[in-house]
Formats: sequence, C-alpha cells, structure tokens
Amino acid sequence: MFIKGSIGFRTAAFTAAVMLSFCAVSAFQDEEGGTTELTECTQQEIARCYTQYVRNFYSYSPPYGSDITLSEDTYNEVCRGFNETSSCYAGFDRCPDSMKANFTRREEGYRALRALACDREAYQDALKVRYCVDPRKMGECIVEEHGEYELDRNFEKFFCAYSPTQKACYDRAWNASCTLPLEARRTAVTRIMTTGELIHDCERMYQRAPKPRSTNASASDPEAPGNCTAEISELKTLQRKALQTLYSLLEKVEAMEEAYKKEHIENAKIAHQQTKSIEALELVVQGLQRDIAQRRLSESQTPSERSRRGLF
Repeated sequence: MFIKGSIGFRTAAFTAAVMLSFCAVSAFQDEEGGTTELTECTQQEIARCYTQYVRNFYSYSPPYGSDITLSEDTYNEVCRGFNETSSCYAGFDRCPDSMKANFTRREEGYRALRALACDREAYQDALKVRYCVDPRKMGECIVEEHGEYELDRNFEKFFCAYSPTQKACYDRAWNASCTLPLEARRTAVTRIMTTGELIHDCERMYQRAPKPRSTNASASDPEAPGNCTAEISELKTLQRKALQTLYSLLEKVEAMEEAYKKEHIENAKIAHQQTKSIEALELVVQGLQRDIAQRRLSESQTPSERSRRGLF
C-alpha cells in the first residue's frame, strides 16, 4: 500500500507502524503465529521461519509501560528457546545451492539474536528501549526523510526498507520519561537493528526506501527543478501545520475523556447522595408508619384497656 495524502495523515499512519521494528511483527505477517520448523524450501518460508524467532524474542515482553525486570526463571526460559543452531537451519540440506547463502546470512542474524536473548542485561535493555521511543516523533522524522512510503504487509520488506532511516531517527525520538541511560539506549538500538538486518537478510533480499533529492542541489543541476527548495520549504510548513492540527485534536480528545471521567465521578457521587437520602427518607416513613399503627391500636382499645397497658 503506497501512503499518500496530507503529511499529517502520513505521519499518523507511520506512527502506528513505526514500533514494529521491535515487537509487532505479527501485525505485518499473513501467518498467525507459527513454528520455527522449516516446512518447505521457499524464500517466503525461510523468512517466516526466522521471523518466528523474532516473535519469540519479544514473547515475554510485559504490557506497555510496565516495569521490565525479568525473574531468573523467565530469563532462563527465554534463553533455552534459542538453541546454538536454529531449527530453520536444519532444513539447509533440503534446499538447492542457490538458496543456501540465504540460510548462512540469516543464521548469522539468528546467532546475534541468541546472544541478545542469553545476555540478561542486554535482553532487558532490548525490551525497555522500545518504551523509550515517542512514536509520533519517530513518525515525523521518517516522513520528513521520505515524504511518502510504502506500508507493505510483508514485515521483512517494510523493516528492511526503512531500518537505516529509523536508526538515524532514534536520537530525535526519545521520550522524556525514559529511565534507560542514553548510551544504553543507543547500544540496545544498534544491536537490535543490526541483528534485524541480518536475520531478515536486508542487504541481499530487499531494496532500501529511496530518499527525496537533497534540497542543496545546485541550480545548474539539469535534474533539479528550479523551485525545488521553495516547494520543500512550503511542504515543511504544511507539515508543521498538519501536525499542530493533529496534536490539537489529540489534546481535545484527551480533554474530552478527562471531562467524561470527571462527569462520571460526579454523577456517581450524586447518585450515592441520592441513595443515602432515599434510605433516610424510608427510615422516617417507617417510623411514621409505626406511630400511626400505634395510635390506631390505642384508639381501638377501651379506656380500661389503655389504662392497663399504661397508655394514660
């Protein structure tokens, strides 16, 4: 799918996808889950088999925003899931020579992924660092670099096309709430992205996404439009306005949600007070009913009966 339209819309669309480099592989895969066993010798099946290990790598990640401290048992279980040689590589001999180089490159990525999974501190940093990225800032950076981009359902193709730009954009996308030290973030990102490029065989299998022509092209360049710089400047202005509009809308939605919560709480308080008032009124009514019943009983009795009962 080739994303066009307003820059603000493209940024919002990319924001939804940008974190896929870390954890949401399944959103871009046609298969639902899968095994790390090679079922047939095709490029698609080889890619699926190795990508399943990436899924497994993040399978112990807690919900967004949660504290990431792995227990010894969990860490050991993660590491045990990565044997010295991948089960995908077991199908190496069944494939023709023309495809064996693909196994060799991907297996190098698998070994790098295993090294991450079996290094407790590095593994925890890999899980933490994805919560350190503001996806909106990352989306802005990617869109600014590429303008338009192809949001392909094939995760590998998408990852490989934009991984160099993502690596360059991380320092512009950190959020303020991140507790991971800056150098630890950069180290984790470098290892994750390099490992991803290897296990997905980006260099040989997929093309990088082209970047727009530089705005520094000279007027003598026959291929550079004369007003290119002005047009790009105008587009960036439109981009800023679109993003401001988007953020304004998001703030309004958040304000509406907060107002709804307050109204809901206030209504609950009023309902509680009304319930208490009704209960108090019911007690008063019950007391009056007892008084009335007692008076009726008294009126129905003779003076002598009332005297015996001490009513007067």
